[in-house]
Order: sequence, then C-alpha cells, then structure tokens
Amino acid sequence: MGAIRAAEMHALGMQGYGSVFQQFVENEDLPDDYVALVHSTETPWFPVSEPLVHLESLLNDAVDLSILTPEICRQIMEELTNMWFGDRTVSYLKKRSHVLMNGQNQALCDLFSQMDKYRLKSRDVVSFFREQPFLTTRSSHEYPVN
Repeated sequence: MGAIRAAEMHALGMQGYGSVFQQFVENEDLPDDYVALVHSTETPWFPVSEPLVHLESLLNDAVDLSILTPEICRQIMEELTNMWFGDRTVSYLKKRSHVLMNGQNQALCDLFSQMDKYRLKSRDVVSFFREQPFLTTRSSHEYPVN
C-alpha cells in the first residue's frame, strides 16, 4: 500500500521506490486492490492469495513465452480484475487456465513453480533494503532534532 500512497503524493515531492510504485505513477487508474492480498489468521501470517500485480506479471511473461495467447491472458485478467482480491490464488489460476486451455496448461503450471520471480512487491522490498536509497535522499526542509 506504500507504493500507492507514494504515487498519490508523487506530484507533491514524495519519492517512491520500485516497480509497483512506478506502475501506480504511470497508471493512475489502478485500483488499490491491485496490490491487496489476504494473509492467514495465524502466525507467521503467510499470504493465502496473490496480489493481481503478481499474477499479471506471470501472465504477461506467459504471453511473451508463447505459453498463453493474448486473448486468453486478457480473459483471465478480466476475470481476476472483477473478483474479490482474496479469491485471487495460484490454485484458481491453475484450474481456470486448465479449462480455458483445454487441459494444455502444463507449461503455464510450470511457471507457478517460479512464482517468487513474479512477486514484484517482495522484490521491491528486498531491492529497497539492498540499495538503501534512503541513505542518499535528503529533504529540502530542515527540521530541528529534539
């Protein structure tokens, strides 16, 4: 959600970071649920759904790799966009692609084993702490230290 808030404040000088932030800057119409997910109710609160930003990344790669047709990708994205974010799961995507691809979705399912590659939010966080851009960013305002 930080990427959304940073994008909203970007015109006022907020400095955002990462690919998800950049997507919100470039497309002001992206809904908040584009990055939303549901976590389990018990520690360590693992995610039980996938944000649409992750699934879209995987589906776009599948099109680029000629695993999915652009038409099937558009249909799946439309369905995912119109459903509650908590129902957006890898399991749902496997089942739905099986139907739409007449059972010929094994190559797509193989991409799911690489799901971490498509978890842009996680990659942005890791990159943020690795690059530490906050160490070189200076405010244009001087605030007294108490």
